Amino acid sequence: MKKEILALLFWLILPHTSFALNSGTETNGGDGFVADFLRVADSTFRELESKPLSDTERVQLQKLKNQRWNLDVVSSPSVSLNGKDLSAINNPSFSPPKITISQKYWNKFSDEQKAQLVLHEMLPIVGYPDQDYKLSGALMIKLLQSTQDLSTIYDLVETCSYLQIDRFDIYSLKNAKHLNHLIHSAAVKGCQPFIKKAIEAGWNVDYCWKGQTAYQNLKRSAYTFDDKFFINLSTLDFLVSLGANPEKVCL
Repeated sequence: MKKEILALLFWLILPHTSFALNSGTETNGGDGFVADFLRVADSTFRELESKPLSDTERVQLQKLKNQRWNLDVVSSPSVSLNGKDLSAINNPSFSPPKITISQKYWNKFSDEQKAQLVLHEMLPIVGYPDQDYKLSGALMIKLLQSTQDLSTIYDLVETCSYLQIDRFDIYSLKNAKHLNHLIHSAAVKGCQPFIKKAIEAGWNVDYCWKGQTAYQNLKRSAYTFDDKFFINLSTLDFLVSLGANPEKVCL
């Protein structure tokens, strides 16, 4: 399914987009198009921040966010290079780097197509040539599909179904370490199967959230002598068995 979506995105944009260093033609006008380009960029970067990106992708995203404030974006009724009609041209060697977008194609594109065009044109400017749309395509897959994965991860903690947790793709957990605070939620619920799988995926058992680790947070309520008393004690021992440090100091 991911390959099909990626192929569709490539097909929608590939015939119209190219990469250029110093061959773009500077034009004036089209402020509305430029404003929309930057709107899509800001929205795309904001959405990607909440997605399960790899470490490399997070570095790319940070560079894109920084570059957004040092970028000359202009629009033209049409854009071409060597006689070929294009949707945009980027010029990384300009100071500041420049992107020229085609008003004709921009008007035709959906928000998803605009998002990939923004990524495809900006990635080379921050040092990541987007050959065959591999990098922008990978980011778009995360942008379009990972919301369901994130929702599922929250559901795993809420339902604590051993079967669902056991079957859940551990790779999705490896790419969702920014949700490390869910170990705290799982500890409070006594959902040991989720904690175990999260640790196997590389999550930090001593992740500090609101000034405490999951062990320390649970210990505060462990001795309330309610119906969860024995579950809490068991979960505390379980966290220690996974490497939790009861004396960790959260700065």
